[in-house]
Amino acid sequence: TGHHFNQVTLANGRVLMTGGLSASVNLATLALTTTPLGTACVYDQPTNTWTSLTMPVARSLHSATRLPDGRVVLCGGAQGTIDLPVPIADVTLFDPATNGFSVSTPLPAPRAAHAGMLLPDGTVVLLGGQDPVATTATIELLRF
Repeated sequence: TGHHFNQVTLANGRVLMTGGLSASVNLATLALTTTPLGTACVYDQPTNTWTSLTMPVARSLHSATRLPDGRVVLCGGAQGTIDLPVPIADVTLFDPATNGFSVSTPLPAPRAAHAGMLLPDGTVVLLGGQDPVATTATIELLRF
């Protein structure tokens, strides 16, 4: 668990951890099984507590970017397995005021294992990664 997850420090200092892969090994065959996680956790350091949350879409290999208003946008990622990831186009917003998730407009094309960054004007840029067939050469600009 925790492989290919993402974490973001929220404006109030809490930490949001999203997605990743759950891994298990069959000891008889030594076969590894992985599944994307549809959970997120918020860690509050002053109280040393974790809050578990359910995301609308399971994912790993995604980006998580804190927006100027404090929300966090989760973009793309993958479902499938660690050996055969299936990129997705989902975009989900996390609101730290409510610890809630809402689904937003999907990306124009699936994208996994990419980088996301916030520009000074509040635009989120997605760079690189994989689409369902190969490494992608496109750049996505998202505004919220």
